[in-house]
Amino acid sequence: MPISPHPFPPHTSTRSFFPPLKMESQNKVGNSFDGTTGIDSKQVVGTPRTVSYCDLILRVLALLLTVTSAIVLGVDKQTKVVPIQIVPTLPAINVAAQAKWHYLSAFVYSMVANIIAGSYAAISTVMVLGQ
Repeated sequence: MPISPHPFPPHTSTRSFFPPLKMESQNKVGNSFDGTTGIDSKQVVGTPRTVSYCDLILRVLALLLTVTSAIVLGVDKQTKVVPIQIVPTLPAINVAAQAKWHYLSAFVYSMVANIIAGSYAAISTVMVLGQ
């Protein structure tokens, strides 16, 4: 019995669901690698990208706001005088309690998110200006 080059015999209906496969080289036209033919064919590589002012302003604004937010959150500390009464018959002792951003996990998350967003804004602004 001869071996058929097709995976499915021609009498099965499964073969109609699968279109014949073509190799990428079969779709090329001409002899060159990129598919152009002839000597006078013009090839457009790409158009130069222009940066819109709105895009640049928004990127710089995002950079400034995220860096400002991270700086304000990082240097901020709050001091509050808290009265502590040890014995009900004695007067309360006033103790200064200080709160910083790294005492609360939500502020730590906010600081890290602002640093990441500021870094992304700085990198994307530099990349846009470099084009």
